[in-house]
Amino acid sequence: KMQTRYIRNLKEKQHPLHIGTKAHALGFLMKRGYRVPPTWVCTWDAFSQFRKGDANITAAVTAELASLMQPHTAYAVRSSANVEDGQQYSFAGQFKSILNVMGIDALVAAIRTIWESTAAPGVQSYAKKIGIDQDSLKMAVIIQEMVAPKFSGVSFSRNPITGMDETVVEAVTGSSSALLQEGVTPQRWIHKWGEWIALPEHEDLPRDIIHEVVTQTRKIARSYGKPVDLEWAYDGTTLYWVQLREITSLKNLNVYSNYIAKEVLPGIIKPLVWSINVPMVNSAWKQFLSELIGDLDIDAQALAKPFYYRAYF
Repeated sequence: KMQTRYIRNLKEKQHPLHIGTKAHALGFLMKRGYRVPPTWVCTWDAFSQFRKGDANITAAVTAELASLMQPHTAYAVRSSANVEDGQQYSFAGQFKSILNVMGIDALVAAIRTIWESTAAPGVQSYAKKIGIDQDSLKMAVIIQEMVAPKFSGVSFSRNPITGMDETVVEAVTGSSSALLQEGVTPQRWIHKWGEWIALPEHEDLPRDIIHEVVTQTRKIARSYGKPVDLEWAYDGTTLYWVQLREITSLKNLNVYSNYIAKEVLPGIIKPLVWSINVPMVNSAWKQFLSELIGDLDIDAQALAKPFYYRAYF
């Protein structure tokens, strides 16, 4: 094997900083013993040379890939930019992902496609909207062996819609591309505090596999220290994890409950009563809490909402 400059194996104990957020997340899983398919990264050093117009970069990347990749193995080629999956922005769906790529020339072409996607009008418009300088965008590329899955899907360590402490799993038979790209309706499970609180109407996938997905999802979230969104695949023998990202949609998520409201404000509340009673009560609570802990940047009106004429706080 030749000494590589631009292509790095994620098995390496020391990863350079220039492999992007998605690749670092996969490296995190590998270091902690979770099963990840064999994965390499074309670092953003290569992208930097490409963006400068270096005529030799394609030949250099081709030579390195030829020394590492199997010509008859299928690979998934995905973006791993420095701006993806951040706290303030995610760039979700902005860059290309290419599945089932076979052959060195096809791999190089897929890498170039992802590099070129950074200049797409949609990406440039999104970057401008959120205040990111286009020149600061750096793109590494993940090259990961494809798993031939019997089942695959996604899992969330927290409910991404409500923020509740429950593990959500969605799965399909075969490749998750049917779920993520083709819009196939998945089967859905929700597991909370040791109990299944939601199950598919027709459960085609083995429950023990879904339970293992739930167990590992919760373990990964605990070690990662943040709520996580994962992609997984099961080939009939092994459960593989193919992507990891933080669930960023939970920030500033308002969750309303009628657990206490149904006792203190029972029944239907008509708009006239609401317009007088609830703002007065909410303002009093805000004033009381502010006296305890200092000024609060809280909209008193947002502390309660009527749903079907019933009060939720």
